[in-house]
Amino acid sequence: MTEREPPLNDEIAQLARELAITPPIDEAKVARVKAAIASGQYRIDPDAIADALIRWSGQTAPSAP
Repeated sequence: MTEREPPLNDEIAQLARELAITPPIDEAKVARVKAAIASGQYRIDPDAIADALIRWSGQTAPSAP
C-alpha cells in the first residue's frame, strides 16, 4: 500500500455506504424484460442509448487541468 491509498478498512466502509444507498433490484421487472427480449418484443432505441451514453460520458470524463 502506498501513502496515497486509503486503508482497506476505509475503502470497505465506503463501499458499504455506497451499497446501503443503492436501490434494490426489481426482480419482477428484470423477469419481464428478459421475457420481452426472448420473445423479440423488446425494442431498442439506438438514438436514446447514444444520447444517454453521451450524457453519462460527460458526467464521468475527467476535468481538464
